[in-house]
Amino acid sequence: MTLLCSVNKGLVATLVLAGLSGCMTGGDAERVSYPDDKTVKSIRASAETPPVPSSDDAADDPAIWIHPQDRTKSLVVGTDKKSGLLVYNLEGSQVQFLGDGEPNNVDIRQAIVVNERVVDIAVTSDRADNSIGVYSVTADGLERLGRVASILPEPYGICMASFNDALQAIVSYKTGELVLYDLAYDDQGWSAETTLLARFDSQLEGCSVDESLGYLYVGEEARGIWGLHLAHHNGVWMKSEARLLDEIEADSGLVADVEGLDWFVTSAGERMLMVSSQGNDSFAIYAVDNLDGVRLNFRGRFRVQEDIAGSGIDGAQETDGLAVTGSNLNAQYPEGLLVVQDGFNAPEGSAENFKFIDLRELSDFLK
Repeated sequence: MTLLCSVNKGLVATLVLAGLSGCMTGGDAERVSYPDDKTVKSIRASAETPPVPSSDDAADDPAIWIHPQDRTKSLVVGTDKKSGLLVYNLEGSQVQFLGDGEPNNVDIRQAIVVNERVVDIAVTSDRADNSIGVYSVTADGLERLGRVASILPEPYGICMASFNDALQAIVSYKTGELVLYDLAYDDQGWSAETTLLARFDSQLEGCSVDESLGYLYVGEEARGIWGLHLAHHNGVWMKSEARLLDEIEADSGLVADVEGLDWFVTSAGERMLMVSSQGNDSFAIYAVDNLDGVRLNFRGRFRVQEDIAGSGIDGAQETDGLAVTGSNLNAQYPEGLLVVQDGFNAPEGSAENFKFIDLRELSDFLK
C-alpha cells in the first residue's frame, strides 16, 4: 500500500493494520482517514502541553490532581519515561519538571493519611531501578518521598487504590502478572507487602481501581479489558477470578494494543470507563452496569483529530496513557477533563506531548 502522507514508522504500522483508506494531501498525519470514519466520532482537543524533554517514544501516561480548595488550580502530572515527571496547569503550560528515574505510568490518590498527616500521593512504575516511586502532590507540584522495590523486573503499568484508609499500588508487568503492593511508611521509609492478584497470558499495562465498587480494571494489550472484584477483609485480600469484559476485534471495534484506561463518574452521576484502542488511533467509552455484576455497555468510539479551523492544535495518535475526571474544574472544563498522550505530535519531528479534551465534546456518549 502506498501512503500519501508523511508519518513516522510506528504510525505507518498502525495505519496498515487498521486498513487505511487514504490521506488528505499536504503531508499532515493528523488528516488521516480511516475506514470507520463514518461511525467513529471526531472531536478536538482544547489545549496541549509543550513537548516532553526526551525525543522519540517518551511521553506515556498522565494523572489528574484536583486542588482540594480551588479546582481551577488543579494540575496534570505526565511521565517522560526516559527522564522524569512533568506537571502542567489546566491551560497545558508546564509548571514543573522533576528529573527522576524512568517513570512509565503514574497515578494519584488524594486525602491519604500517612504518618498522621493527610497528604496527596502519586506513584510511578519506574524501570530505571525496578521500583515504585512515591511522591507527594501539592499546589506547588511534586516532591519525591521514597522508593519501594518491585518484586519482579520491569514494573510497567501502575494504578492506585485506598481500601480501609490504607494505600495500595497495583502494578502490571509485561510478563502478565498483576501484583498489589500494600504501601506503608515508618521511620525506615516506605515499604510494602505484596499479593499476586492474577496472572495473564501476555503483556499488561493500563489499570484503574474503583474502590466504591471494589473493582479493578486492567488492559491486556493483545487481548482486551479484564475486571476483577477486590476487597480487604480481616487482613486478607479477597479477589474474584478475572473476567474478560471486552476483547479486541469484537463489535466495539477495540483493537490491539489496549493501552491506557481510566474510570470516572460523569456530571450526571453515571460511571464510565475510557480505554485507548491504540491500533486504530481511537478511544472506546463504556457505561458501567453494576446491577448484576460489573458489565461494560459499549457507548461508542471517538478520535481526537486536528483542529484545522480553530486553535491549530493537532490530534492524538498512537495513544498510550490517559486520565479522566468528571469533576467541574473551571469554565473551560465544567463537566470534566480528559487527558491523553499523543504518540505522534505535530509538526512532524516534535517530541511527544499530552492533549486536553473538554468532556462536553463527548456529550453524545455521556447521556
